[in-house]
Amino acid sequence: MPTRNEFRVETVFDAQGRVFLFCSRLGGDESPAVVPSGARLNGATVDPWPALPHSADPAFQAFILGDPADRGRFTPGEVVELEGAHTVLSTRGGYDRWAEIYDAEDNPLVALEEQVLGGTLSERVGGLRIADVGCGTGRRALDMARAGAKVTAVDFSEGMLERARRKPGAEAIELVVHDITTPLPFPTESFDAATCFLVLDHIDDPGALFAELRRIVRPRGFVLATVMHPAMMLRGIQAQFSDPESGEKLRPRSAPNQIADYVAGVVDAGLEISRISEHVVDPELVRRSPRAARYMGWPLLLVLWLRVRDRGA
Repeated sequence: MPTRNEFRVETVFDAQGRVFLFCSRLGGDESPAVVPSGARLNGATVDPWPALPHSADPAFQAFILGDPADRGRFTPGEVVELEGAHTVLSTRGGYDRWAEIYDAEDNPLVALEEQVLGGTLSERVGGLRIADVGCGTGRRALDMARAGAKVTAVDFSEGMLERARRKPGAEAIELVVHDITTPLPFPTESFDAATCFLVLDHIDDPGALFAELRRIVRPRGFVLATVMHPAMMLRGIQAQFSDPESGEKLRPRSAPNQIADYVAGVVDAGLEISRISEHVVDPELVRRSPRAARYMGWPLLLVLWLRVRDRGA
């Protein structure tokens, strides 16, 4: 049975002093591998080919040999294994698989969000009707319910929602299965506020989601969104986890949004920006989350506090 990162070598060729490999993934899995610089294929160091031509086969992958002298390691038709790569899953499929271990992991991004928001959110939500959009395992929805909010929590990952249902206090929140990239199943102005925690980096059209958040929140209500800082993608960092059984590195599909995409989405949706803040990894976070040490000094979290204007304003 082939592993997710086994490939068949299709073509080996030289061009401009470099050696290129065209390969196809085995096992019938069409998810591409995310190949960091320095990954190893059949024991040879390879880099991704950034000019990969379009292929009708989504399992097709192209590599550049780090050392052209390793050309002799590869013969068309042979099966080789890629090490040190991440496999990209669909966003829903990735979070379904991540659900069982999500809350138990040392997650620097979650820890930084908690460090930044602290009790601030709990102080603001008492007595409010809140839509927690992209709620995951319900970590924030439950906090807000304990602070006195009436929370409706929405996510499309059955795995994440199942984890939320098992938690103490889950009976106090309404859990809704829904794909938040489609119109939300709520009436206009049915909430006092909406939250969206660590979700936007998986949304191809953040403006459409912001427009829906504005629609469901009453005038003068607020929207709070947090997201992994886009600077992380410059380092090749995206949401990722290791499968607890196989140890395989997996990534739910992400969207390469930049700060400008979020700001433009907010403005186009008719929301007002109350505050935008960027938060770097500091020694305090590293004490709480040892995994954060690798990101010391880098911005890891972006926070957007937004206001809903009066209709027609």
